Amino acid sequence: MSSKTPLDSARFAGWSAIVGALLIYVTAGLSTMATGLDTELVFRGDDMLALPAGSLAAFRWAMVTDVFGFYLSFLPVGAWLWHAFDRESAAQRVTGLAALAMFVTLGVCGAALQMAALGPLSDMYVRGTPEARTAAAVSWTTIAHVAQRGLWWFEGPVMAFWMATTGSRLKQAAWGGGSLLQFLAVLVGAFFVSGLFPQLNGVTAGLEMAVVVILPLWMIRFGVGALRRADDRAIVDGFARSGGRP
Repeated sequence: MSSKTPLDSARFAGWSAIVGALLIYVTAGLSTMATGLDTELVFRGDDMLALPAGSLAAFRWAMVTDVFGFYLSFLPVGAWLWHAFDRESAAQRVTGLAALAMFVTLGVCGAALQMAALGPLSDMYVRGTPEARTAAAVSWTTIAHVAQRGLWWFEGPVMAFWMATTGSRLKQAAWGGGSLLQFLAVLVGAFFVSGLFPQLNGVTAGLEMAVVVILPLWMIRFGVGALRRADDRAIVDGFARSGGRP
């Protein structure tokens, strides 16, 4: 990998990956606080909108941490790697960055949609007429399906592509973590395929959980590696500027 990447960019990418990994785990905790272990509750409008105010607040905060942890944190990582792999063809780098940008866009849209809709619909459900309650429940069920089984589900192909290609490049550069990222690409691809079949909802949920657990581990490893490389490079540059004098 090229050494031309600015040290500040490397540190920013490293810390973004580490903080993002922690936020993914926070998101999982907040989601569990909101809906418990019933991963299908979010798709049942009547049950979701009838949750206590504290649970609804936890779910909304989960969408906020999801945006910053699972999605936006990848932008500095992807941008830095785009520069780091500057010996590759422009087409390869641009394609990978475009896939990552699409992943982030789909994810942020899905989370923002649920976060924005939950408050008004829950108020309508609690205070409205029976007809309004029915409309609110149907609306939420529709939004949850659009976000989680539409936008988030279609993250699968683009993220699997980015993971597979980036993992291969990391292995070639002897960076470390490339094989784990390629394994994650397989899991994400399998998540997308299993989502095509409603009878495999249990498998899809299991694959999603595996990604949520393993991906932050890769992010932490990547972040620590980026910080170490930046520090090592800073030492080398400082030594060179001093003319080799300690």
